[in-house]
Amino acid sequence: MNRFFLILLLAVASLPLRAQTFSACTVDSVRLYFQVLSGNDVAVVAPPKKERPHGVVNIPAVVVNGDSTYRVVQIADNAFRGCSKMTRCVIPEGVTTIGAYAFSGCIRLEHVSFPASVSIIERYAFYNCSDLRTVFVPSPRLAFLGDYAFARCTSLNSTRLPEVAQQGKYIFEGNDIPKGFVSGPLGVLGNGMSRDESSEGGASE
Repeated sequence: MNRFFLILLLAVASLPLRAQTFSACTVDSVRLYFQVLSGNDVAVVAPPKKERPHGVVNIPAVVVNGDSTYRVVQIADNAFRGCSKMTRCVIPEGVTTIGAYAFSGCIRLEHVSFPASVSIIERYAFYNCSDLRTVFVPSPRLAFLGDYAFARCTSLNSTRLPEVAQQGKYIFEGNDIPKGFVSGPLGVLGNGMSRDESSEGGASE
């Protein structure tokens, strides 16, 4: 009998732990969902389809769940993907990573406020945000800027990106970007990617 319970205990202990997920309302009464990463760090994760946020979304820098206070450090993959009624998003200081497809398909998103803390923007992060007007990333340096990060953002008319340590391809593919459009250390590279690389192939998910 003792051996049976020992085997059962070992079996339960070997099961993967589900990350804790909880929801909380912002100051604008928008319900967002969060997943605990480690310690007191959380990521914003995708909500149920019926609770997709719309209008202006102010992501909090800290969020409280029960007796615990957490720091928001990531926008997870697919977090706001397809939130077609979101018009503006403020990402707080402390967020370092914007995940793959995080805002992809947010077709009415006109403005995103980036924090200086962001260092990673993953592939397709803002793909097909067709109403996005400006991109200003105040970070001193991006560690990574993924493939198609701002591709098919066809309304872009102003952008500034910092130095990028590692960048993917087709970052501005599908955008009608005039000469000198991309300012900052990525300027020449950005223009080259938007015109030359877009002729080599289109985006595919």
